[in-house]
Amino acid sequence: KYTIMGVEKNKLNEKYYVCLLANESSFDLYLKSSFSRRHPVPRLYGTIYTRSSTNPIAKCKIEDIFAEDKHVGNGTILLNYAKKYLKSIGVREIYGELSFVDKDHFDVLEKFYRFNDFIVTFDEERTSGSIEISI
Repeated sequence: KYTIMGVEKNKLNEKYYVCLLANESSFDLYLKSSFSRRHPVPRLYGTIYTRSSTNPIAKCKIEDIFAEDKHVGNGTILLNYAKKYLKSIGVREIYGELSFVDKDHFDVLEKFYRFNDFIVTFDEERTSGSIEISI
C-alpha cells in the first residue's frame, strides 16, 4: 500500500501526488496524478543498505529514475522526496551508477545530478560514471 508523502507541481504546473512504497531494504517513489493515466509514470527505485558492523553508515543506492518528460522538474521532485524519506530513516549517503547504456545522455545526466547537489564522476573514457551525496 502506498503512502502519499506530499503534493507537488512541476514546471508545467501539473499536480502530482508523491507516493511511497517501502520496506526495510528498498523503496519506490511514484508521481501519480488524477489527470493522467500515462505510462510510464515518473518514478525512482532505490535499495537501502542499513548500518552494520561492516557498514557503519546507512546508505542507499539509486537503482533507476524514470522521468519521460525531460526538463519539467519531475526528476528533481523525486530526488527531493527520496532525500527527505531516506534522511528520516537514518540513511546518510546516497549513491548510484551512470551506465554505459546512458552514455549518449551523460551531459544531461551530469547537469541534472549536479543541479541536485550530487557529486558526479566519470571514468577516463567517459563510458560509465557514478553519483553520490551525503544527506
